[in-house]
Amino acid sequence: MSDTANIKRRNPGKTSEFSADNEIPKDYDNDKSHRSNIHIHGVLPCIPANILLVTFLAGLLFLAYYLHYTLPTPVEESYGPNGKAVFSEKNAREIVRVLSEDIGYRIVGTREEKSSLDYLLELIEEYRQLSRANPNAPEFDVDVQIGTGSHRFDMMSKVVMKHYVNVTNLVVRLSCGPECNKNAILMNSHFDSSLASPGAADDGVGVAVMLELIRVMSQSQTKRKNAAVFLFNGAEESLQDASHHFITTHPYKDTIRAVVNLEACGQYGREILFQANSLEMIQAYQAVPYPHGTVTANDIFRTGLILSDTDFRQFVDYGNLTGLDMALYKNSYFYHTPLDKLESITPGTVQHMGDNSLALFEFLTTEADLTNLKFTSNVIYYDLLGQYFIVYEWKTGQLIHGATIFIVSILIIMESRRIKDVLSFGLGASTVAVGLILGVAIPNIIAKVYTVILDKRMLYFSNELFPLVMYGPFALIGIYLSQLLFRNLIPTMVFSLGERRLERFAYFSALVFWATGLAITTYFEIASSFVFWLFTVAFIAGLFFNDVLIRDRNNIHLGTYMVAQIIPTLLFGDGTFSLLDLFVPLTGRTGVDAAVDNIVGTLTGIIVFLLFPSLNAFSHRFGRRGLQKSLVTFGIIGTAVLIVFGVYPGVFPYDEMHPKRIYVQYVTNLTSNTAELQIAHADQGPLEPVIRTFEESFSAQSIFKTHTEETRDWDVIYPFSQFLESYTIPVPFNRSLSIEENQHIPLLSTSRVSYDSVTKTRHLTLMSYHPTLVWTVISFSANVSEWSIGEAEPFPHDHRYIVKIVSGWESNAWRLDVSYAAESDMDRLKIDFSGLVRETLGHNGWTKNKWLNMAKENTPDWVTGAYVASVNKVYYL
Repeated sequence: MSDTANIKRRNPGKTSEFSADNEIPKDYDNDKSHRSNIHIHGVLPCIPANILLVTFLAGLLFLAYYLHYTLPTPVEESYGPNGKAVFSEKNAREIVRVLSEDIGYRIVGTREEKSSLDYLLELIEEYRQLSRANPNAPEFDVDVQIGTGSHRFDMMSKVVMKHYVNVTNLVVRLSCGPECNKNAILMNSHFDSSLASPGAADDGVGVAVMLELIRVMSQSQTKRKNAAVFLFNGAEESLQDASHHFITTHPYKDTIRAVVNLEACGQYGREILFQANSLEMIQAYQAVPYPHGTVTANDIFRTGLILSDTDFRQFVDYGNLTGLDMALYKNSYFYHTPLDKLESITPGTVQHMGDNSLALFEFLTTEADLTNLKFTSNVIYYDLLGQYFIVYEWKTGQLIHGATIFIVSILIIMESRRIKDVLSFGLGASTVAVGLILGVAIPNIIAKVYTVILDKRMLYFSNELFPLVMYGPFALIGIYLSQLLFRNLIPTMVFSLGERRLERFAYFSALVFWATGLAITTYFEIASSFVFWLFTVAFIAGLFFNDVLIRDRNNIHLGTYMVAQIIPTLLFGDGTFSLLDLFVPLTGRTGVDAAVDNIVGTLTGIIVFLLFPSLNAFSHRFGRRGLQKSLVTFGIIGTAVLIVFGVYPGVFPYDEMHPKRIYVQYVTNLTSNTAELQIAHADQGPLEPVIRTFEESFSAQSIFKTHTEETRDWDVIYPFSQFLESYTIPVPFNRSLSIEENQHIPLLSTSRVSYDSVTKTRHLTLMSYHPTLVWTVISFSANVSEWSIGEAEPFPHDHRYIVKIVSGWESNAWRLDVSYAAESDMDRLKIDFSGLVRETLGHNGWTKNKWLNMAKENTPDWVTGAYVASVNKVYYL
């Protein structure tokens, strides 16, 4: 038999020990028994082991990629062959088209917001009429709720006091009698859109899905045990005002037992379950046909790394509800931009969310017990390539993890001859940890080369896979370098393993590493510990293949690596595409101070380490020279990529499909009677080409403006404003701005002013009248003792308050009561007031302002953003 088709053993039949001084046998690196081309008996004996393994891993990644991006076939018909109503993507896309194209930007306080409500009411009435042909149809109740309220909103480490006036909710309840109505499940989406977007995906898709569910469920013959409540809220983008009003004041609120929230921070692909807070609701998600979610996503969202929030927060905080938060997340390059259009939503995306939502709601209304839902974060759940959804309680996870750790302990004892051998495996596991550290550290060094030495930033941005190209080879260098250091230190680490090779020792060391991680994360009750469990099980499975099926207890068979890599590469390959699709576009809006290249380098190092966990052992297969050659190869590849990306002028972070975001604001300061154009961005990519273009267009020199805590320029989008860096270009002041007979001058006045000399407290009522402005903001510094923002207690000390007030359509005024510490009645409040000019909002709104129109026309194709006009004025009241 050929020596390339079988495993040779050095000194067969003889047991040898390392020498007294613990040196590696001198012939180890020249002995080819441990690094033969292939170890699969009689199969393709001419293919080198490394090429075969790489091919196998590539096949696994391709399979993960295919399953990850595969979407269901869109359904065009409204009814199935049996005449039963079915979810139709065609119908849903038509709704999205009307909302995003016919109506357009649906910003709170604009006419388009009111038009959206009218359109939804018209459709819902049509569905109600259709349901009357069904003798078993549920009761179909419709309610329009308009109201005023206030709440405190903490976001991005900032505190915002919110006040809202006449915001709108559209509520539909499909009920089944008085008893059924006592327990209801709520589904929520919002029909308003952000300042810069027509909102096709965010949240037109969520609205369309809910409408289709109403159509299908209202024509169903199924008898239900729980009511279904659908909330179309009209003020989410203004910081979740309408959902707050519903869950704190609507008559249905006391019957709601759980919530399912539909959102979007991207345009296509599978919707993901990214927040969940009860075992029962997570188990209900098992009813969906296309599961996609993991408790790790939940853990990541809780860290605050994702600079977004959803109405789910209001239902949990104010309604004490458990539930599920689901969203589209791929291609978030278009999120909150004018590019969020129907054409960017790929076929099958809406069907995926619709089929999942319908199956989930069918289960929740017909089978689920909603009376005893409990909050918990200690639930382990994850999907298997979108095909199966695994859920189990934390107690079950502890038992599984404990049993797995016990099995690993037995395996280590069986592999060891002396107590010192057990210790040596612990030291070997530490080298795996060093590989992770170096696999992250070296890409971070390269990130500094790009940003500091080459002065190039975010070169990865135009393709979600570019981080793997730019930093992947350097992550491999870190992993392999740790094992080269390990080989040099092995005489002082390994005591009496005899003829067992370094490759096998490294394999067991990796097993110990994952088992140790499993033990630590289980001890601290981290639900994402299941990741360590999956990797530990994968290595145990590989060992079973090697020692039981192949019966080679002295070496590591090539097939062992293949078995050990199936779970990590398939499952984490699926997770890798999710991470890159989410985080790469996100770096375009994380702020000018965020070291995004280092963040991406770190993420890439972790991804490479998790995708190929057996590399630590496999790196020893070809001896020290093989390790050195691999390091040189990775170095050459990485250097070539570095030169191409860092030196070649054709590599640019942005293009039309992966644009840079800018924020352009025409500001009229009615205190100083000046005007300026402010251009801001929220990433580390280049803004200079845009600024130079604007300077040429306006024949004016720009001025860089430093933002501080006292800067009020961008209060209309506070707290996101803290991430901005901006330039200003002075433009001529025009008091009449755009409406000849009516100036955009707000009136902020006081009434019921009084002063208590005993308590040294001044009381007043602020009254604002702003007929042409929306999204008004006031900011002031004071020691406030009382005010009419009922659900937000003032701070017990001097504080800089920012109060954002949003008003619904045709609501042009608001009032706010304030009591604050004052030395005398003459101790007035200095109030900075700002508001957005309504007519410049929405589709082509910038054309209503000369300067915004010029800015828009001269914006490069690789840039997208928001173009708004605002008015500022300082009052002393």
